[in-house]
Amino acid sequence: MNVKNYTIAVCVKCILLCACILESAQAAEADIDNSFSSTDSPYLHGTFSIPALPCNVNYPWNLPEFDNLTAQVNDGVGSLIPLCIGSVNNIGNLIDNSTSNTTTINITGINCDAQIGVRDNDVGDTYAAGTYAGYRIGTAGLIGVTIASAVTISTYNNGALAESAVITNSTLAISSFAIQSDGTAIVGFITTLPFDEIRIRYQALVSVLFTATIYHPVIKSYCAGPIPSCNAATSMVAPDFPAEIDDSGVTGLGLGGITNEWALVDSSLTNSATVNFPLAILASAYVSVQDQLSTYPAGYFAGFEVAFPSVLSVNVAQYTTITTYLDDVQQESFSSTGLLISTPFLNNASKIITGFVTELPFDEIRIQINQPLSINLGAIELYRPVIKRYCEGPSLDCNSLANYVQPDYPVDLNASGTGLSGLACVACEINNPTAIVNNDAGDFAEIDLLAAVGTTASISFQKILSPWSDSIFVGFDLVNENILDVDILDAIQICTYENGLLKECKSGSAGLIQIQADIWSGTERRSVGFVTQQSFDQLTLSLFNTVSVSLGSTKIYALLVDSLCKPDLACDSTFYLNRPAFPALIDGFKTGINGVACVLCEVENPENAISQNSTDYAQINITAGVAAVGTLAVQDGLTTYPLGCSVGFAIEDMGGLIKLDLLESITICTYLDGSLRECKSGIDLIDLTLILNLFGPGPGRYNLGFQTSMTFDEISISVGSLVSVSNSIRVYGAFVDTRGGVINGSTCCIYPSTVSYGTFCEGQQLMLSSPAAGFWASSDLSVAIVTGANTAEFLDSGSVVFHFTTMPICVSKAELQKLGLTAVPSLVLRRHHKFV
Repeated sequence: MNVKNYTIAVCVKCILLCACILESAQAAEADIDNSFSSTDSPYLHGTFSIPALPCNVNYPWNLPEFDNLTAQVNDGVGSLIPLCIGSVNNIGNLIDNSTSNTTTINITGINCDAQIGVRDNDVGDTYAAGTYAGYRIGTAGLIGVTIASAVTISTYNNGALAESAVITNSTLAISSFAIQSDGTAIVGFITTLPFDEIRIRYQALVSVLFTATIYHPVIKSYCAGPIPSCNAATSMVAPDFPAEIDDSGVTGLGLGGITNEWALVDSSLTNSATVNFPLAILASAYVSVQDQLSTYPAGYFAGFEVAFPSVLSVNVAQYTTITTYLDDVQQESFSSTGLLISTPFLNNASKIITGFVTELPFDEIRIQINQPLSINLGAIELYRPVIKRYCEGPSLDCNSLANYVQPDYPVDLNASGTGLSGLACVACEINNPTAIVNNDAGDFAEIDLLAAVGTTASISFQKILSPWSDSIFVGFDLVNENILDVDILDAIQICTYENGLLKECKSGSAGLIQIQADIWSGTERRSVGFVTQQSFDQLTLSLFNTVSVSLGSTKIYALLVDSLCKPDLACDSTFYLNRPAFPALIDGFKTGINGVACVLCEVENPENAISQNSTDYAQINITAGVAAVGTLAVQDGLTTYPLGCSVGFAIEDMGGLIKLDLLESITICTYLDGSLRECKSGIDLIDLTLILNLFGPGPGRYNLGFQTSMTFDEISISVGSLVSVSNSIRVYGAFVDTRGGVINGSTCCIYPSTVSYGTFCEGQQLMLSSPAAGFWASSDLSVAIVTGANTAEFLDSGSVVFHFTTMPICVSKAELQKLGLTAVPSLVLRRHHKFV
């Protein structure tokens, strides 16, 4: 046999061999399930219509929920030109009621392909445009550097092609976000045309055997999500929202990539995607989630819940960029100083929500983590996209301290003002900063400065929507081992801003006040703040060590806000410095025990002294014979009271002391802006009980005070020890009486000049007109006496002055006019009339 004939013979044998192989492959396909051999032999079941689908859930398109479905081989593997060898196996598993059974396609040969599909044969069962159509498949050969097969998914309607999407090709792997927790992938697209059939086509890109694994077709019906509750972080995830991952990617050498991206739209609060930075090199990773139906208006918060390593968590904004899109067009992008930090779900201290308040509408949120050069961020957990709708909170009640928390109020942390600054401090930390505004009263942020000098730790808060007004007490509920040391205020600064511009800054005892409040208890816990004079929308607390104070660890429980309301002062009136009628505060630095250590000495329930309940009380207990003093101080946060007013406290002696001993142990002082004005004690105190019976009669009850000669905004009572018996004093409250005070430039109840009534003879009587309830007294009983309430009887020659004591103190103008006197009311105890 010559060479030519030999070659022909070999070719014939090859053709016959290929024909045999092809026949065998076609026969194998014909035997599958004994239910089909080609597109003309479908797997058919049932006659029912489309069932209602749950919203935003990947749903298997199979039995028994869907009936009258056909699973079919639309195009088999076998082919002579090109030479293709393979088979489709278990086609019926595409629509059986098991989600774990699979159909497989075996393909050997480059560009060899096969197409299978599922069709709903019910007349009228057409799935609407906007429905997701796809397949759940195995990922072997479809991810990584080498892609073994191109994958295309197509929809048909009444046998005609509707639309297609390429899932993989030689340069395109399965999107990492399509891979599910079990390692399978859900691939497909959101349709723009109606359909009743979904097909999947594999085309081999390698010459060796490739096996495709197909579980079942998937459809998804989208429904719009609910309107978020006011000021509450809302997860933009399925099934509540029609959320889909739209894009993801990584840059940089050595980046480990993003894993478990499916968790970003999963409803679990604990599942997360992970960005892994194994090396300290310049790198970034991003992922984007889109709402398929809704456009969110400007003013919404857009962000992500994330978890950084604890040492980096408070500075999360330094490494994060949040970007919004609308219809795939970028809208806004913020990073670092432009971001806010919000309370995470379940108040989890290891997580932070970061984002920004949008100024443009959006339907998609993207997060990008940026690792700078020489810093290794390690593993970053990405939990979920977050939206938030802001609403103004309830109006603040006058003179009532309130915890400013989410979701009651539109407040977030300002990233630009939160963090460590100044000198580097390895051991300095700010932990769980969002606890200050979450709704867990027992949760707290913690700042650790140790002995570092030159390092400042700051936490800043942003009021969304309208700013805070002026005349508001703002402060922070703190716990620190130095809290009772007045020098601690030198290590604290509180500043306000509006639109990024500094408005006020206060620090030290001259600018800050420390108060006690009835919304918490504990002697080591105080609130430090100040009364603002200007409106503001940002509030920043800064802590730092000084030469005299090392803060160490400070716990911060709450942001306190008190809308102070200033009452109108009127003449001839007694005011009780109680909340909520007055902006009364317990001065925490002046309140307490001073002097030598005294175990049994204490100031109990100081906040009761400013409550509106006239039966509760604070109590000062001082052990006998110790050099200790117990003080309770009440400050008005807004009002400076005029000179001439009488001030004091309603008290009750619980020890049955002689009045003189009691007075000698008590001192009452006034202050202005923290500075001492004047003090009275002992016999210089006036018992106003008969005149100002403020809190009811009773043995041992007194209303002690004095008439001021200087302006003031704070009153204190101090109780010292007695030699032989313990001193226990109940303090019901503080009072201010305006009679005698200068109100609006005028003096209440001006004390009139001495008036001469002429000469009277021995034995004569004079009826003295009483301007008010009270009594007259003679200055010289040898010259004249007063009988009854108002009858003067002259006994001998000489000059005499009659004193009138009023109850109440002040005589009204109308009553003075009856005496022929012209004056406005005044705070005086005596009136002088001279008779000759």
